[in-house]
Amino acid sequence: MAFLKSLPNSWAGLWVAILVLLGSGFVPAAEAEDLTVDLLQARFVEDRLYFQVDGEVLLFKVDHRNDNSKTLASTADGAPTFAVADDQLELVVMDFNPLLHKLAFGGKLEPDPNFNALAALVEAASGTAAALESVAVTTREGSPAAAAADAAAAGECAGDAVLRLELVRLRTNLEVSLTAADLKGWVRRATGHKGIEGVVAEITTKLTELQGAIQAIEEGRKAVQDLSKNSLMVIEKAGVVTDVRCLRQCTDWCPATLALAVDIASRVADGLQQQRQLVRELKDLQHRLQAFAGGIWINQGQDYVFGRRDNPRGQIDTVTVTVVPLTLSESPLRIAEGTPRTGIVRLRQYSRFVTEGAAGAIYPIDLEIPVYGTEENDEGQTVVALARTDSPDFEGAAMVNVLWRWRKHSSSPVFPGIQVGLSQGEETPGVLLGAVLRFTQPLAISVGGVYTRYKDLDELSVGDPVEGTADIEADLKSVDEVAWYVGLQYTF
Repeated sequence: MAFLKSLPNSWAGLWVAILVLLGSGFVPAAEAEDLTVDLLQARFVEDRLYFQVDGEVLLFKVDHRNDNSKTLASTADGAPTFAVADDQLELVVMDFNPLLHKLAFGGKLEPDPNFNALAALVEAASGTAAALESVAVTTREGSPAAAAADAAAAGECAGDAVLRLELVRLRTNLEVSLTAADLKGWVRRATGHKGIEGVVAEITTKLTELQGAIQAIEEGRKAVQDLSKNSLMVIEKAGVVTDVRCLRQCTDWCPATLALAVDIASRVADGLQQQRQLVRELKDLQHRLQAFAGGIWINQGQDYVFGRRDNPRGQIDTVTVTVVPLTLSESPLRIAEGTPRTGIVRLRQYSRFVTEGAAGAIYPIDLEIPVYGTEENDEGQTVVALARTDSPDFEGAAMVNVLWRWRKHSSSPVFPGIQVGLSQGEETPGVLLGAVLRFTQPLAISVGGVYTRYKDLDELSVGDPVEGTADIEADLKSVDEVAWYVGLQYTF
């Protein structure tokens, strides 16, 4: 307290106010966003930012090796800020499975006030999205007629064994399809680059099987037609069709063969159409998965680079990441989209030194400005007299702080820096150069030197005779002076 008592009253109060603010931790209720502190405390990231889907939550990581996951906010107000060091930032999704999630991202650029005077603006790359559309597939189950034909085949008739064998082959090939178990297995295994390549290989195998079945069905239809030329069977455009009258009139075919022929005749046209449609859908799915397999994978092929953003360089890049869950649904079998989940991050250019423009107040220390008048001496002459000495009170100032981010990978409650500026004193405008401490609360204190000018006597001196005050005014000239100052800056 002795220190405060030794200070002039006008600026001892300044230090009291600073101590009170620091001790109370006061922050105004309607405080505007402090973009300087936002940049100083932004999480440092070099060239990659990781995302991870955990159930219903979208997380981010700055290092995939450490368990430092944080939940992403879905609004810009709560978005975390990252200070990007490299020229380009890769957006990476961990343990990516394109059959489980669809990803998209976009960015919005706006000028960064902390870099407006220091960096040229660079347009960021437009967003791209990797998407997997719904895939519809169809499967068939054995029909009651097929089961009846199998049961009837127990009483085999030797006369039409060759024909019945061809019919059985037709039925077997018609049943080649994609089941729910097949699709669920692909969804489960299509994680990471290696998993996707494995599923692509399985789809290739399934396509080979389907295409072989289609060819075998075409060949089987012709074989059945050749074998039944001399029978009462009627061959129609839709496939092998058995006239119902044959069931009563034909005595050279056993009931099992006739039942099997009726069953296949009802399925062959639709079955071929469904298999051809399934081939087209599987080829489309295969091509989509191959596109992901040909993308950029890192960390032993588990993490997928789904986008890139250029370093914002003098701008603030608000990036929105959208993840749409994909789930398997049946009847028909398809991959359906769920409710999108959105996360927002803010990207800013990393710099070891952060500039900040601000307005504040300074108090010059030990700066005394003389004010002159006249008086009569003992001899009755009018002479120059020192009327008083004025000390400037608080003065407004426009300041620029160059703040040092002295901890790259972690936050700090205070940041040192250099302050330059202009004081707004009516009679003593000056240039400021000093040191500043910027707190994470919207408060900064500074101390330094102020170069200023004021008017003082040139040729006259106190006690010199003059005609009047006009002679004093005419003799005044500007005098350069350097004094100490203390400053206070508070951002509301």
